[in-house]
Amino acid sequence: MWAEVVSNVEAKTLLPLLCQCVKAGLVVFSDTFTSYTGVAASGYIHRLVDHSQAIRGAHGKTSHPVVPHMLSHLQHQALSLHV
Repeated sequence: MWAEVVSNVEAKTLLPLLCQCVKAGLVVFSDTFTSYTGVAASGYIHRLVDHSQAIRGAHGKTSHPVVPHMLSHLQHQALSLHV
């Protein structure tokens, strides 16, 4: 996973950072914000997260359906690294 504070959220700022930090061909999750429309054309598998589809989990907290999948993937990667 990677996160960075950026000066603006325009595609001309976000897409070059994505290409610099994320290997082409990997899956990129984003919301439907228009600045992300070029992600698939830049060589990534682009999956969209619909914020209106948030689900209520334990203790009344909300999350998105993709979050459990991402956490599971990260746990698997961590286990793979420590085997």
